[in-house]
Amino acid sequence: MKNSLNRRDFLHRSGLAAATGLAASSVLIQSPRSRAAQASDRMAIGIIGLGGRGSYLMRQTLNGDLADIVALSDADKTSMEQAAQQIEKKQGNPPAMHQDFRKLLEMKNVQAVIIATPDHWHALQTILACQAGKDVFVEKPISHNIQEGLAMIKVVRETKRICQVGLMQRSGQDFKDATAYVQSGKLGKVAFVRAWYVQKRAPLGNPPDGTPPPTLDWDMWLGPAPMRPYNPARYRLDLPAEGGLYGSWRWFWDYAGGQLCDWGPHMLDVVRWGLKVGMPVSAQANGGKFVFTDCRECPDTLNVLYEYPGVSVVWEHRQWTRRQPEPGRYHGIEFFGEKGTLLIDRTGWEVFPEEGGEKAGRPGEVGKERTAEEKHDQEHIANFLECCKSRKDPIMPIEEGFMTTAMCMLGNIAFRTGTKVVWDDATKTIKDNPEAMKLFGRPGRAPWTLPA
Repeated sequence: MKNSLNRRDFLHRSGLAAATGLAASSVLIQSPRSRAAQASDRMAIGIIGLGGRGSYLMRQTLNGDLADIVALSDADKTSMEQAAQQIEKKQGNPPAMHQDFRKLLEMKNVQAVIIATPDHWHALQTILACQAGKDVFVEKPISHNIQEGLAMIKVVRETKRICQVGLMQRSGQDFKDATAYVQSGKLGKVAFVRAWYVQKRAPLGNPPDGTPPPTLDWDMWLGPAPMRPYNPARYRLDLPAEGGLYGSWRWFWDYAGGQLCDWGPHMLDVVRWGLKVGMPVSAQANGGKFVFTDCRECPDTLNVLYEYPGVSVVWEHRQWTRRQPEPGRYHGIEFFGEKGTLLIDRTGWEVFPEEGGEKAGRPGEVGKERTAEEKHDQEHIANFLECCKSRKDPIMPIEEGFMTTAMCMLGNIAFRTGTKVVWDDATKTIKDNPEAMKLFGRPGRAPWTLPA
């Protein structure tokens, strides 16, 4: 496929190939228990960001006995202290704690970091960690904007650090099997792919600005984002939602990219993986805040049409209904081929054959995805730690994470500008669209600026 972009192509076009060897993108993953037996081989890691996702990754690291967690950092002391208590109970030794993550990066015994802060911090913390000699596991999306993502690739390769992007489905056997099936040609010509996340969420309301909790360093939490008065909705107004609690900062453009940059990377990464493609040719979008009247900025309803040579890709999300494209499946991807349609989510995968096609897959029980998620996360962290030792690229390297993240961001840029955005893969910019390029990056609030 003409638009297919592998890692070698990406590095060549970005002028980065000289900075690194082209190591294999996958390695043998030792089981967590076999790694635990090698006590002298254990790594010492730090975790930056102890909100919902960071605390979850901490628990998976502890439950899998994957590494020693020796340091924590969070702008909120309460989150950090609660995590430290769990670590001390499990490991026997309390971790060091720093509200300023730079203090953690100065620690000589910290070999690698897991970064699970809000999206607007991912890029700069990854860059500073690499420059401090630490390997990095960074949550998706890798950055707040496309410009930051390109800067991350440059620094990761210049410093020769290992960087795993937290798209853990790349470590999941069902996802490996399903994408291999798509690539086998057994579906025939795949001409349409649909990906979605449809989940009913609670409205945020319209809380007034106020005073941050005494345990929260609001200025540090904002970091490179614009200065704003503290508002609980912009921080962590956790609201009940099917599937768990959600920090409300995700719905503000200063810090994130809404549902498309939250679950979109998980789903659209599988699309790219199955089709063996890189960046889309173009993106168009429509949607808006059609139902909620709260203070969120990001759309509660969105449809994005991505153009690839010979195939159309559609993303859809709705935050106000339980009626899903496939009954009971709040997330999923469907590859529509002339000989069959493959459906996959975190419970399993199944092929629905057309005439001349075959029935295949390992379908799981709808609503039973949590166990698989935890297994995928532990395997993904284990792969990262193994690659820190072997110095081989992890299963989800920074270039792949960039393309998946940037694909989502193109959809948001198309929505916010009301234009069709066309990606120029040679220059890594949006083509002939000054309005769209205004959202390509942003200057960080001093002193939190990207390196020149």
